[in-house]
Amino acid sequence: MLPAPASRVVSDLLAGLDRALPGRVEGLYVVGSASTGAFRPGRSDVDFVAIVDRHLSRRELARLRSVHMGRWTSALIHDAALRWRWPLVCNGPYLRNGDLSRSPLEVTPLAAHVAGRFRTAPRHGFDVNPVTWQTLARHGIAVRGPDPERLEIHVDRAELRSWTRENLNGYWRRWVERARRPGVREAVLDRRFTAAGVLGAHVEERS
Repeated sequence: MLPAPASRVVSDLLAGLDRALPGRVEGLYVVGSASTGAFRPGRSDVDFVAIVDRHLSRRELARLRSVHMGRWTSALIHDAALRWRWPLVCNGPYLRNGDLSRSPLEVTPLAAHVAGRFRTAPRHGFDVNPVTWQTLARHGIAVRGPDPERLEIHVDRAELRSWTRENLNGYWRRWVERARRPGVREAVLDRRFTAAGVLGAHVEERS
């Protein structure tokens, strides 16, 4: 069951999607902290994976962008004005039917929204990765569409370990190096930054 704040923003997003893209969104699945029991109001966003029935036109992508950017702006006004609160919005990729059965390393999403950045066909959609596929397979919550256990989801343990290792040695190693620079710790290491560093490297790789 979704936490109440997460349920509200997901329901609002789905309603907006149905108005903007009537009949096109066939599946919407919550992953991330809201699906694993780690959701924290004021600290967490809501991660999702959406499935659409076919390719999206430029006009449809523009409407999709409007849905997300409008909610991001509203969340900034409502949540970010309150100290230490992260804007409560939905972040995730839009995939085609059949994409989940493929390695995420071979999938290019139709579009993706992450923290106020909406991109179409991003070459490096970060949420399209083995951790997302693993979390969806094990913990995903179906808001629309079949339950995850009825989906064909590509899960490869060796691929997961390899991607995780590269992410830790790449992105997070650089993050630590930046945080250690003189003056950075005093200037930017507030509670949100620290929480992101401590929790962000968590990987859903338990057997």
